[in-house]
Amino acid sequence: MANKFILLILGIVIFAFVTNEANARNFTHILVKGQIFDETTKKPMGVDIEFRDAQGKKIKCQSNSISGEFQQVLNSSTQYTVILNNSDILRREFKFKTLETNDYAEQSEEWSVVVPKPGTVIYKGQIYDSNNDNFSSTGTEKLEELQMLLRFNRELHVEFVVNSLNSVSQGGRIQNLEQLVNRWTRENPRITIRQSKSKSDNDLVVVITKVKDFIKE
Repeated sequence: MANKFILLILGIVIFAFVTNEANARNFTHILVKGQIFDETTKKPMGVDIEFRDAQGKKIKCQSNSISGEFQQVLNSSTQYTVILNNSDILRREFKFKTLETNDYAEQSEEWSVVVPKPGTVIYKGQIYDSNNDNFSSTGTEKLEELQMLLRFNRELHVEFVVNSLNSVSQGGRIQNLEQLVNRWTRENPRITIRQSKSKSDNDLVVVITKVKDFIKE
């Protein structure tokens, strides 16, 4: 009887050890070292930073107001929702994944924020596939981020300028964008869309047209 009890205790100890080792292998720490800067002026910015994992756990830190730099230890191979906010900027929310590694590592990041003023460009880049008028996977992610930006900053009005010269079919790209934005029932009234025929590598430019106040929480 005593031998069975000892074997049971030994089994529990071994199981706990193996479980801890497995967890340690699954979650190696990453030191994320980054800098936050103003999208327009490139000036370093001090902002509140929040990381949320899939379970809803929140990790908060701040970037330095002089250098814009921050450091935060996070789990490796993990996707976080990042929220950047303070009283002077538009609240920004986006997805971020740490490096996949079994050893300690450092990861460098640079993230931009927008100080809201009429005429400020908050995005310019490519959102469509190169050989058709459909949104690319990267473009879809960016459009989702822009939608969230408008959702949390309810007094922000913007103009989407679509480069029609890059369209594969006549007006195909602007039509696809209009159909998407029409489904944004809360944000759509504050968005205007127009075509541009200027020579540019950017499929889309988003410009602030009006801002009264914005959500800071």
